[in-house]
Amino acid sequence: MCCLRAVLTCWMAHYAAYQQLFELQPALLAVVVADDIYSPERKEITTGEAKTKAKAIKMMKCIKDALFWHAITQIKQHLEPLAFAANVTQATLCRIDTVLLTFGFLMMQYKSMMEDKDVWAVTTIIQSIKQRWAKYDQEISITAMILNPFYKTTLFSYIPSLNNANVCTLLEHLYTCFFHCDPPPLFDDQVTSYF
Repeated sequence: MCCLRAVLTCWMAHYAAYQQLFELQPALLAVVVADDIYSPERKEITTGEAKTKAKAIKMMKCIKDALFWHAITQIKQHLEPLAFAANVTQATLCRIDTVLLTFGFLMMQYKSMMEDKDVWAVTTIIQSIKQRWAKYDQEISITAMILNPFYKTTLFSYIPSLNNANVCTLLEHLYTCFFHCDPPPLFDDQVTSYF
């Protein structure tokens, strides 16, 4: 099986490489099948030096291999959510709450893939996302989401520890961290009014 390598840390580069290869499948198969039909003196792919011919034959076997294309399809499906997330989080207008939503999107996507035959890969990706989330500044992300008037606490309503009183305490704590002073006297009332 041949291997296609992209930039190690750029999910979009990986995804684009596999997507492009997947799109070229019909054309590659057509060229290989056509070359198979030709007599040895008319072959266009397997010409040149012995090393070049050996490489061409190896690539032709790979292109004809249905398992190779199945693997490409599966890899592309696994990379697609990561490529989407990379685009979203690298955008100029990306906000902290968007990053939190992107974490949620990734978890949703990969948990829905758990029925796949390649459970190991999906489980590994989910573990990696969980490790990233554990290293992420969760308090600020959750607060950014709560301060988004579109969401407020609706996304966290199933988490008992994120009730209004604890959210108010969290906001007071972050206010103190950011501004190096206690919140103003009406802070609690303003938070309550916001909810």
